Amino acid sequence: MITPVLRIWIHSLCLLVCLWLAGCSQDEPGLPDAGQDAGADAGQDAGLDAEDGADPADDSGADDAETYDDGDAGMPGDEAADSDGLPDGDDVILDGDGSADDDLVPDGSDDGDAGDGDDWEYERGSLAACLLNPECNRVGITSHMGAWTVTIPGNSMAAYQSAWELGADAIEADVRVSADGVPFMIHNDEITLYESLLCAGKVISESTADEIDDCLLVPSTTETIPTFEEFVEWARGKILIHIDIKESAHIAIMVQQIHAYGAEDFVFPAISVAEATNLLPGIADADSVYFLLRVKNINDIDAALTTLSRPNIFMLEGDRSWDNPPVDEAAMMLQIERVQQAGLRIMASSDKYLATVQNHLDLFAMGFDLILSYNCANGVEAADQVN
Repeated sequence: MITPVLRIWIHSLCLLVCLWLAGCSQDEPGLPDAGQDAGADAGQDAGLDAEDGADPADDSGADDAETYDDGDAGMPGDEAADSDGLPDGDDVILDGDGSADDDLVPDGSDDGDAGDGDDWEYERGSLAACLLNPECNRVGITSHMGAWTVTIPGNSMAAYQSAWELGADAIEADVRVSADGVPFMIHNDEITLYESLLCAGKVISESTADEIDDCLLVPSTTETIPTFEEFVEWARGKILIHIDIKESAHIAIMVQQIHAYGAEDFVFPAISVAEATNLLPGIADADSVYFLLRVKNINDIDAALTTLSRPNIFMLEGDRSWDNPPVDEAAMMLQIERVQQAGLRIMASSDKYLATVQNHLDLFAMGFDLILSYNCANGVEAADQVN
């Protein structure tokens, strides 16, 4: 039997190994540390390429103070449920440079220049406030598995907190469902060694929630696999949640979960064209959940704008190959313009290994509204420059 002391010793040893493999410094190029304009850590994608083939992919100069308000979006689920002592957005006034007078709200989260109305306010934790609002012309960042480092596990509450503090607009997170129907935020169904040493080999879909709850995430001695409930209640009023449902059969479950937690205004799942065609019409209450549709080619875009067109499919996600040369940028920009003229948003991913500020700026210059970022700090810095 593994004692608590032995468990901490094992994870401490793992941490030392991870630090050694990373060059024993978080400041080396490739780690997503705040303010570092360098490539995203190659380790962030190690073993994580199985994104179902479809993971493609703040303001400086705002003159007026701006208020976060998570009760005015006019959508269900706006009631604040904060019990963690973190700012919820009901009464936080941001200065024009994105900083709060009480220093509790992260910089880079406001944009007084977006939209044409003098009273327009950016609310980071609401779809209705920007991504669904045609008057909002700001760009945004969704942080891949949160802002994780060699000491902060991906898809952990600590990584989500870090992304929020850095100023990300949304957090992209994987979700799988346990045998007894509890959604957990984790990439693989069979837990790998790089996810949890003590639970490696355990299968999420064949395990109960009680059997998963205590699985420590590498390399932490405190972070466990978050449940969707834990994640959604923390995020309410703070930040958007962009979920990657790893199993098609679980889309209906997650639609019901979104309704159960009143999260329609800040949680949006990503689905494929096939899932939208074959599954979505038969899912109860799916019409009141907003979806990101993954598209891989012009035929998919054609379908999104015609046969699959529906009010709750609000954004398209470009295929990751769009970010790899050679790319016909002129042809791509025509498709981006076409999507936006139809009233939809469009997203792409940053480069996985060289997610520099310039990489993000190049994608924004092409017209993408949102970037799935493999380096949250660099992505937010780029979005700040554009906004």
